[in-house]
Amino acid sequence: MQTKLAKLAIANHAARKPATIGVLMPTWIGDACMATPALRALRSGFPHARLVGVMRPVVGDLMSGLQTNCGQRCFDQVVCFQKTMLGRLHLAIRLRKERMDVALLLTNSFWSAAAMRLAGARRIVGYARDARRLLLTDPVHTNDRVDQLPLVDSYLRLTSWLGCDTRERRMTLAVSEDARRQADELWTDLQFDLSRPTLVLNNSSASDPGRVWSADRVLELAKRVANELDWQVLLHCGPAERQSANAIAQRAGDVRIASMGASSNGVVRHLPVSLSKAVLERADLVLTSDSGPRHMAVALDRKVITLYGSTTPNATQTYNMPEYPLLAPSGANNGTANSINQINVEAVMQQIRCLAQCRRQAA
Repeated sequence: MQTKLAKLAIANHAARKPATIGVLMPTWIGDACMATPALRALRSGFPHARLVGVMRPVVGDLMSGLQTNCGQRCFDQVVCFQKTMLGRLHLAIRLRKERMDVALLLTNSFWSAAAMRLAGARRIVGYARDARRLLLTDPVHTNDRVDQLPLVDSYLRLTSWLGCDTRERRMTLAVSEDARRQADELWTDLQFDLSRPTLVLNNSSASDPGRVWSADRVLELAKRVANELDWQVLLHCGPAERQSANAIAQRAGDVRIASMGASSNGVVRHLPVSLSKAVLERADLVLTSDSGPRHMAVALDRKVITLYGSTTPNATQTYNMPEYPLLAPSGANNGTANSINQINVEAVMQQIRCLAQCRRQAA
């Protein structure tokens, strides 16, 4: 993946190795997952540099424990910030203490470049987008071909500008033992059987209702998986989806179908990203909308079926285990909020049956 541009950058900058590199992480969970190959490439390329990750708290939870293939931590320090005007100003002031030699921007926003300018970063590397070219010391230019790259490759292209080896494109995440214990407690509270296969069903999207299946279809599918395959179905959710997931589980009336957001002995369960990672890690199969948990499951090397309504797989292509995409029928995927509901339950069940059979044969 090393281009002439990257080779020129290596020649220009090889003489001076940065002591401190700041990395401004993407905002969204899925995008942050797709940035993990770039993080490993950066750490491997600069093993002795001090890497400072700059990110939202939820992304900090997601990135916790991330390491290279050699076991080296990707970040030496994490600085979290709130996405408010005041929070961004405080971030710039806070980062001045880090005395960054390089700031690598994995976001395309104007404010991110401005913040790194205010923070005093000596070099600011990022794509020349969003009218921020003059704020970048190293503007990496784009064209139609680059704009069509999957995000994994787009992020890696920025690290290649710094001379890093970008051949490894697999996403990775780390799961802590504490999060695994929380998942054990969840299984116990839900009376789930560890010996029974589990489908984790994620039907959420933080940014686009056109990526969400209807509650009736989720309920129908969950009941068919439980009755036809005798699998457990766990409805994955965050705080925002807790109510809808709990309602679907209650309507199902089957102990094999439960919501991750169910209360424990009358206490509302905390739903951090760390628990989501542990839940997805132990899934035998994940059925998901095109959202952050999809990328988390892929990064954890799970078998993943993804439903696409108002999106397509192109921009978010991944390179771990093969995914199983199900798109709305031709002509239905018109970007409307209802297009994902053109994917019928039987089409999804066919794919689940196929993967369940493969699992039995491999056992």
